[in-house]
Amino acid sequence: MPYVRRPFNPLMPTVNQVVNELNQANENFDILADAFQGGNPATGVVLNAVNSQNAVNSQNADTVDGFHASLVPAPNVIVPLNASGVLDLSGTYIKSNVYTFRRVDLTGATSDYLLQVGEEAIIRFTNATSVSLRIALVNDAVYEFFSPSIPQGSLLYPNNTAFSSQFISFRLYVFWTGSSYAVGYDGNTASGFYFYSGINKVLIINKLTSKRILASYGDIPGRHIGISGSLWNNTTTPWTSLGTISFSWPISGFILVRRLV
Repeated sequence: MPYVRRPFNPLMPTVNQVVNELNQANENFDILADAFQGGNPATGVVLNAVNSQNAVNSQNADTVDGFHASLVPAPNVIVPLNASGVLDLSGTYIKSNVYTFRRVDLTGATSDYLLQVGEEAIIRFTNATSVSLRIALVNDAVYEFFSPSIPQGSLLYPNNTAFSSQFISFRLYVFWTGSSYAVGYDGNTASGFYFYSGINKVLIINKLTSKRILASYGDIPGRHIGISGSLWNNTTTPWTSLGTISFSWPISGFILVRRLV
């Protein structure tokens, strides 16, 4: 039987009226019960809500396509967009109408932070001669490092420690003299990973048997560009903390570090 609204007609007597109307009432109650979890309206959990035109407030909707909604990100849950239509997973996420990615501010941090894959750290500094980067490294992981301005000769001391003469560095470069190009190469040994001048974008590869950084760099005027590499010639000491970078002279700026793998 289909659902009939207001099945009782006390002012219009018909044959077998009581039986027919009670059967229709039972059918209506069955249809109503089937709309709820376990066939019980007392649960307050509506099943198969395909469309709701004016659902102003629903505190106990169970799932959508089998997934629960939650304000806390977790496996197999639906996280709602905020009032701006942005997927705002926490206060430390960079927000975009297209995507979000995690950025944690480690400026002034006092203990090492373990970056997750895809997570990025920013460290800001002002008139600093050295900065503790406060990032815990994972063996067999790969990181990306970027800074808009690093003085040549600056050193990154892994594990916040200088290791005398254990680092071998090299570079290949092109230099514009103002009238012609000069091409060259050189190298050195140092007590930390060596940086060349200017903007540095660095790939950090952390393996116990091969700890190294590979960089592309260029000075601010744009006359000097090159590629460089620095190898930590030590196969017994794990690289567990990104360490401290010592600048050749005081500078202000920021460093970004992102874990790729």
